[in-house]
Amino acid sequence: MKIAIDARHISKGGIGEYIREILNRIIHETNINFLIVGANEQSLNEIKALKPESINVIRGPKMFSIWEQIWLARFCRTYKPDIFFSPHVTFPIFSSCPTVLTVHDTIWLNYPQYATSRLARTYFLLMLRIAAWKCKKIICISKSTASDFSHWTGVNSSRIEIIYNGVNLTHGHPHISQQLDPPYFVYVGNWKPWKRVPDLIAAFELVDAACADKEVRPKLILAGRHNYNHSDDVASRIQSSTAKEYIQVLGELNRSQLNSLIASSIALVNPSEYEGFGLTLVEAMALGTPVIAASGGSVPEVMGNAGILVQPRDVNSLSNAMLSIINNPELQNTLTECGKNKANEFSWNKTAQLTLDVLLNAAK
Repeated sequence: MKIAIDARHISKGGIGEYIREILNRIIHETNINFLIVGANEQSLNEIKALKPESINVIRGPKMFSIWEQIWLARFCRTYKPDIFFSPHVTFPIFSSCPTVLTVHDTIWLNYPQYATSRLARTYFLLMLRIAAWKCKKIICISKSTASDFSHWTGVNSSRIEIIYNGVNLTHGHPHISQQLDPPYFVYVGNWKPWKRVPDLIAAFELVDAACADKEVRPKLILAGRHNYNHSDDVASRIQSSTAKEYIQVLGELNRSQLNSLIASSIALVNPSEYEGFGLTLVEAMALGTPVIAASGGSVPEVMGNAGILVQPRDVNSLSNAMLSIINNPELQNTLTECGKNKANEFSWNKTAQLTLDVLLNAAK
C-alpha cells in the first residue's frame, strides 16, 4: 500500500498540529509506504524531525502556486500512490489518483467579509466544489463543519466522515520571561478579525472596573501568533485600553508553555465568531481550566455543557461570564470537572486511527 500525504502546511498553526499529530501516529505502520510532501526547508525539517524510518520525504511546490497543480499531477503519475491525502483545501485536480481531503472550516464562505480577497474566496469555494465531486471521501472535523460543507457544495453525506481532533497534554514549566502570577484570564489564538479579540479587551475592561477595589486584580494574557492583517488595530486597542496596565501580550509559545499557561489561569476565554473545531477549548478543558466561549460554529457541539457559552459579539455577556467565575469558586470547580469529562471524548490516537482507516478503505 502506497499513501501520499501533503504535509506542506505542517508549520502553520492549528492545521500544522493536526498534520503532526496524525503523522506521528501513522507513519510507523510497517506495511505502508508513505510519501510525505513538504514545501520549504522549515516544513521539510519538521517532517524529518518525526524520525520516519521507511518513508520518502519529497519537496513539493509552494502552496497555491500556478505550478502546484502541474506538479501534483506529475507527482501522482511518477509515484502512483494508492491514495492521496490532503489535510487542507489543495489536492490533485488533474489526476485520477483517489483522493481524501480534510475540511477544517468554511469561515470565508460563511463570512465573506473575513476572506483575504474575493479571488481567494472564489478559489476556496471552487476547490471545495471540485472536492465534493472528485474526492472519494471528505473528512470534516466536526458536525458543524460537515453541515457547512454540505450547504456550500451539495455533496452526498455518504461521502463525508466526521472525525474530531484530539487533545495534546504535554505539560511542563512555562519558562516565560514576563511575570505571570495568577490570577489571570488567558486567550490563545491569532488576531484575525473573526477571532474578535477587541471584544475580549472591551469585556476585560468591564471586569477590571468591577474588580477595582480588589487587593489583587486579575490580568488578561494574550498568547499566540498575531502577525496578521488588522493586528495593528488590536495592538492600538490594547494601548488605548483603560485596563492596559493589566493586559500582557506573550506572542507565540510552544505547546508545553501554552499548556502550563492555560492550566494556571482562571479561565480560557475565546470570543471567536466562528470555529471549525476549537482545539484550544478542548485542551483547556483537559487541563482542568474553565472555558468561556462565544457560540460560533462548532463550539456548542464540541464544548457541550462543560463551559460557559455566550453569543458572539456580546461584550456584556462575556464580561459577566468572566466575573461569575471570579466570584463563584463552586462554579469554577463544577466547570473544571465537567470540562475534564468532556475532554475525555477527544484523542489524537483515535483521530489518527480513524483517519488511517478512511485512507485504507478509500484506496481499495
